[in-house]
Amino acid sequence: MCAETNRPEGLALVESLVGIAVTAVILTAVYGVLSVSLRGDETLRTRLEFQLAANRAAEEIVRMLKMSGPVDLDLDGSWEFPNLQPAPISPIPAPPGGPGPAAAGGPSWNIFFRVPEDLNGDGDPTDALGILEWDPRTYSFERNEVGGIGEVRLRAYDGQGSLVEDRVLARHVTRLLFQMRDGPPGEADPGLGLHEIRVRIWFERAEMAEQTLRHQVVLGANMRAVQP
Repeated sequence: MCAETNRPEGLALVESLVGIAVTAVILTAVYGVLSVSLRGDETLRTRLEFQLAANRAAEEIVRMLKMSGPVDLDLDGSWEFPNLQPAPISPIPAPPGGPGPAAAGGPSWNIFFRVPEDLNGDGDPTDALGILEWDPRTYSFERNEVGGIGEVRLRAYDGQGSLVEDRVLARHVTRLLFQMRDGPPGEADPGLGLHEIRVRIWFERAEMAEQTLRHQVVLGANMRAVQP
């Protein structure tokens, strides 16, 4: 016959409290690990979305520039399009440090160009002589600032210079640069081909917790080697 062991009630209470305390410590540690992991995942997701949006905008710019080409409207041997004009608003000098590519400093440039168009309605953007037909509208990629945030816009102007299309392609753009072989002083690159344009865009967006996302895209576009 086994004798029952009588445990003092106070001792059982202490053991229960110790067990609860240990469980609380373990749960707190697990929560801390999961919280840090979730914050890390959210930061990574935000950075990837920021970079993907920037890349998509740059790819659309390059796609349109590839359709463009040198246009000599008055047949004097010089190109009216494409041409580069300084953006009216330039970013402040780049602050030092920060994650990602260095922040942009320096002026931005806008580009104005023409694209082929089927003007005679025969399904081909060339005339009866096989000469490329150009849309009379002038297109542009322009950087400006709205509420202190830099934007790149795709714009189109009719033959009278009136704005007929205006669409935001990208936001949080600190600098927009187009480089050509015979580009503006300081921005020209003699190593580029005759019909080649290098597109460089700097993006920067301030996040919470004093974090700044920065991204730079550099792409090349070979225009049509055709003049009217």
